[in-house]
Amino acid sequence: MRRVKKGIKGYVAGLRQKSERRKAAVASAPAKLTVLRPDTRSFQDVIKQALTSGASIVRDLSADPWRYYGTYLTFDYVAETSRPYDRYPLIMFADYNSDTRTLMGYNFHHLPIRRRLWLMSSLTGNMAALMAGWRDEEYEEEKDRRTGLFGKQAGAVALRQIVSWKEMGQYFKACTRQYKITNVKSEFVMMQTGTDLLKEMMVVPYEKIYNGTRRELLEKSKSIYMKEARR
Repeated sequence: MRRVKKGIKGYVAGLRQKSERRKAAVASAPAKLTVLRPDTRSFQDVIKQALTSGASIVRDLSADPWRYYGTYLTFDYVAETSRPYDRYPLIMFADYNSDTRTLMGYNFHHLPIRRRLWLMSSLTGNMAALMAGWRDEEYEEEKDRRTGLFGKQAGAVALRQIVSWKEMGQYFKACTRQYKITNVKSEFVMMQTGTDLLKEMMVVPYEKIYNGTRRELLEKSKSIYMKEARR
């Protein structure tokens, strides 16, 4: 009986998480395109409009790569592989290896649109909360001591953040990719997080899949996510 109750609780919790993700994705999704034209489909067209809407060109990523940490980049990439790959990635910068001249990032094109929006908004929200927590740490500790709410309330908040970070990590694992600088065929175009331009670029289907289909790409990412979720 206890196992049945635990199973039901787990199922209900899973439904709640799915519902929260859908709400976050809907809330993040632009009701209509206001920065990019509704008929935007090609990489070249996206770049042309992005550069007049707040995006900037990165001419030498290797000069000071860490200044771009957490920003978003898009570029033209020709991979040396027979496997399916995205010709025009939209990545969040994560790392750069100067020895191998390899860029690592999270390509949001490897996720369904709803997942892209949920991951982007969750990351932005968590980072903002984290930064606010650091700034207000002393104040919050004093308030907790006065109100006596530190134990249960702060513990619940911390648990929710841990769960959220864990789930985000599963998606990040699914869309982590490496890119050789020598195979980049265009300049890097950089977008800042939290902008309307970036949100609309998440929605516009300008990715182009070589050596396969978009469905194959998404299925591969899903299998990685499910594997991580079972750990």
